[in-house]
Amino acid sequence: MQKISLTMIVKNEEKFLERCLESVAPWVDEIVIVDTGSTDTTKEIAAKFTKNIYDFTWVDDYSAARNFAIEKATGDWIFRLDAGDIVPEDLGQRLRILVSGAHEDVGCFLTEYRSVEVNAQILHRTSLFRKHPDIYFIHTVHEQLIIGSFKARNIQLFILEDRPMLTKEAENKKFLYYSKLLEKDLLKFPNDCAVLFHYAMSLISLKRFSEAEDIIHKFLRSEWQKKLYADMAAHALGWLIHFRIIDGEDHGIEKIIETALLDFPDNPMILWKTGEFYLRHNRTTEALQILSTFLHITYEEPPHLCQEIMYTYWRFQRLAEAYYQNNSFKEANDLLEAILERYPVAIPTLETLSLTQAQLGNTKKSAQYTKKFTSLLAKEEKDSKSLLYILHAIRPL
Repeated sequence: MQKISLTMIVKNEEKFLERCLESVAPWVDEIVIVDTGSTDTTKEIAAKFTKNIYDFTWVDDYSAARNFAIEKATGDWIFRLDAGDIVPEDLGQRLRILVSGAHEDVGCFLTEYRSVEVNAQILHRTSLFRKHPDIYFIHTVHEQLIIGSFKARNIQLFILEDRPMLTKEAENKKFLYYSKLLEKDLLKFPNDCAVLFHYAMSLISLKRFSEAEDIIHKFLRSEWQKKLYADMAAHALGWLIHFRIIDGEDHGIEKIIETALLDFPDNPMILWKTGEFYLRHNRTTEALQILSTFLHITYEEPPHLCQEIMYTYWRFQRLAEAYYQNNSFKEANDLLEAILERYPVAIPTLETLSLTQAQLGNTKKSAQYTKKFTSLLAKEEKDSKSLLYILHAIRPL
């Protein structure tokens, strides 16, 4: 029988570790915990589940810690988690089936990775892989799994991440630290698109927009990289547009949009953010054109790195706002009411409906929608993980 070892690197995770280990312990044969300097009760909690607890002196290298954990594991397969992760029962039950039925050329399985805080965020992560000399992690941060000549397989199951959102100060501190690590990686891997992508995203978060744009265009210059890493490039460009809109830095943004639409005409992130840019600047005709195009594109599967909410909820909502801005109140109202059938607690939709109904002269219905969305706003403050929080992350324009 194929043996599965759980490996984790942890530091000061007393708030989350026990919940994580309880969710995964029934499904693995061995638990290996590598502690990088905890000063709380993390190691005491880990000791409830395993004797395999190792100290590792932090050297500003996540891959070094992960590879150390792999070395300590004795299983045939490695299942890696972070302390904030939760393993749903259906995934846990499948682990044994996956490893026992894996063809010898399969080196890893990619699981979906979803965050509670941004409920529709869907990423893919190599969480389950063979213990083999040719399989190991590289990069100091946002570590990547090298699998040599082995193949990767996707599975339609997910790991759930459940951590509170960082404060702005803590988030800036994290991205500053990550950017320093990524700068080191760029010296070693100057053309590695994963490193370039994550460095660009860190720069965007730190509002170093011009530097981020230069990094993004570095791997857009290569046709094969543009094709292979299209999702990464489009995602980074979309967020670059997003943060420049928020910060009012419009200089050069139209050139970015022009390049993005040329290279990624169907990408939901690019279409969404381009539509928002036009709406912000009252360029209603262009907003209607781009958002109508977005509305009628069919996505057979979720584009990698994109939030599902982008191409479900938000493309309808933004188009309705464009109709409203165009004084096409009936069209806006029809679309908003259709949205409400699927998302009955969507605050931006309720708020826009209250405005639309007022313009149509339906003051009673307008008041009803106003009462409902203000009530939900109050509730939202008590339930930051609800759909309300997700949909209200960006208010109507």
